[in-house]
Amino acid sequence: MVEGSCSKNFPKAFCNETDVSTDGYPIYRRRNNSNETHFTRNNIQVDNRFVVPYNSFLSLKYNAHINVELCSTVK
Repeated sequence: MVEGSCSKNFPKAFCNETDVSTDGYPIYRRRNNSNETHFTRNNIQVDNRFVVPYNSFLSLKYNAHINVELCSTVK
């Protein structure tokens, strides 16, 4: 993490509903419900902006953490 921002574009912005941006990438709903966790090691506050999309079925099946995003194109 450099200057409060991760190399993978986290933390994401809060958003009330899932939407598709002009470049076709999804902007997932991220609620601002004031739930925060504080890590003392790096003095970082983590909330819903840091949550990565995942599929619980695949995580259980392969016993691993698997990030999931839908990729599609129309030509």
